[in-house]
Amino acid sequence: MRFLTAFNTESTEAQRTQRKTLHDIETTLLVLLFSSFRDLRVSVFSVLKEFGFQVSEKEMADWKMICTLEDIPRLGSRVVTSAEGDIAVFRTSSDEVFALRDKCPHKGGPISQGMVHGTQVTCPLHGWKLHLDSGEVVAPDIGCARRYPTRIDGMAVYLEI
Repeated sequence: MRFLTAFNTESTEAQRTQRKTLHDIETTLLVLLFSSFRDLRVSVFSVLKEFGFQVSEKEMADWKMICTLEDIPRLGSRVVTSAEGDIAVFRTSSDEVFALRDKCPHKGGPISQGMVHGTQVTCPLHGWKLHLDSGEVVAPDIGCARRYPTRIDGMAVYLEI
């Protein structure tokens, strides 16, 4: 991770100031990197904002590390509690991870207790099937469960809440 570029030995005052600013950013980011991996993304963007870089609110989205990939059983799920209600986090046989609101659009059943097959889950109450990648119900039924973005970094699973 190297942000500094080569400068000739005859640098102007503006170049020296720029070099010092880039060095300060680099040092701060390295300290953050080694001190806390959990909230690194938000911390990095906060540092960049401090130094005057433009960072959108979308880039500052609240990603939370919720577990490791191994904490979610293959073809199973895990429930995460949030202020908006329970979120079901699913793992497929190919180690893809998806998250949906843990409430079937049909009768509100806990889809986290359903069976995962391919990239779908079947609600345990009445057998409705939902696409894990979109939350949409499989036709001929109609409905949708809220989808939450997920990402895997190494073995850590992150959820955008």
